[in-house]
Amino acid sequence: MKRELYLELGPDLSRLAAVEDGLLCEYAQERAGERKQTGSIYKGRVQRVLSGMQAAFVDVGLEKNAFLPVHAGEVRVGDELLVQVEADPPGGTKGLRLTRRIALPGRLCVLSPGEAGVRVSRKLPEAERARLLELCRDACPEGCTLVLRTQAAQADAREIEEEACLLAQRWREIERGFAMRGAPGLVWQEEGLFSRMLRDLLTPQTVRVCVQGAAQALPAWVPEGVVQRVADGMPLFDLAGIEQKLERALERHVWLDCGGYLVIDCCEALTVIDVNSGKCTGRSDLEETALRVNLEAAREAARQLRLRDIGGIVVIDFIDMKDEAHNAALLEALREATAADRAKVHIVDMTPLGLVELTRKRLSSPLREQLERPCPACGGSGRVLSAEETARRALLQVRRRAAGGSEAALLVRLHPAAEKALRDLHAPAGCTVYALADAQMRPGTFALTALCTGEALPAEAVPLPSLNRKE
Repeated sequence: MKRELYLELGPDLSRLAAVEDGLLCEYAQERAGERKQTGSIYKGRVQRVLSGMQAAFVDVGLEKNAFLPVHAGEVRVGDELLVQVEADPPGGTKGLRLTRRIALPGRLCVLSPGEAGVRVSRKLPEAERARLLELCRDACPEGCTLVLRTQAAQADAREIEEEACLLAQRWREIERGFAMRGAPGLVWQEEGLFSRMLRDLLTPQTVRVCVQGAAQALPAWVPEGVVQRVADGMPLFDLAGIEQKLERALERHVWLDCGGYLVIDCCEALTVIDVNSGKCTGRSDLEETALRVNLEAAREAARQLRLRDIGGIVVIDFIDMKDEAHNAALLEALREATAADRAKVHIVDMTPLGLVELTRKRLSSPLREQLERPCPACGGSGRVLSAEETARRALLQVRRRAAGGSEAALLVRLHPAAEKALRDLHAPAGCTVYALADAQMRPGTFALTALCTGEALPAEAVPLPSLNRKE
């Protein structure tokens, strides 16, 4: 696998994209003055404890109290705690989610105060894990757990030990900060979004880091050998073809090279991915065709989860296969595809109905929340009232006014399609109603105005036929 990183750093908006083997796999953006809180450490004060929910709400000095999962009797109101932000809330609608298990990440390892010992990333082969475990057995600071990341496989013992010492020093500074400052408040600020992503994505598979803008600055630990600085002018994302890939990144339908396609639907409780054979008809039997589409769909689904940063429960409805060996191969392909994900992915199993269940812990804000907002016309549902239903509801309002004793003539403004449907309807007996097409009106909406006596009508207004009028 060949990875390329692209950083477009601007005064108002900075963007980072990770491209692996020509495919866009991760994207993040950060606006000026915007700072993600994930990883930051606070001294908080417990405001409420909800035993029935095993939760506490903690004041960390921000606008909203943060959420902290707790066990019965673990904390009390008024307690001052050292807490770390586990995740920023999606869409900023809720408070931060906290944890009391502190983790200080570096490029090669992660330091967790509390338990002692050395552990190694399970993403590495067993032989390499055993080698690193033996190599770094004495590198762990006292009273801490040292977790070696996948990047540590290419480092020597001296590099790992130096980073472990730096993380241990950071932890001592955090302890002093907690003791000296009052609650609530920030004790330690995690690095910026791009520094964190570079730290995670800069692996031996990274062959190039392209950067444009903001004096083309990069952290000192990024090897110059992989850096390519691009002069200002044509935007970097255009030069690299990323802009076009990004425009397609939120489409509901995702086509596969084999002719099949995915349909991705996100709802409140879970995300559903449906796999369809589409244009792929195969050359032999149905089982082989299904296997071919499913294997490609597994790889693409894993990429889409990363790119869109989808978290929580995910259910994938692959094409049904009768051969158990094929189902086992599909699950293994999905495990291999999700192994490249920086987020924790847990593949549960295949249900009796043939659905594959998995969970994924998102890393930041989902892509759709970074790039999209709910539609003002449909409220985010993706659907609006039909023209006929809009006209019916407009006429219903007219009837309600008439039933209330109003005798004024009424002007109804609607989207042109709904206005055409309204003209096919009859005004209630005794009512004078005019329809006016207005392209500025959003589909599914209308505006009702009472006309004063003698008020001039717009020339385009059309009177509705009345039920008490003989046609």
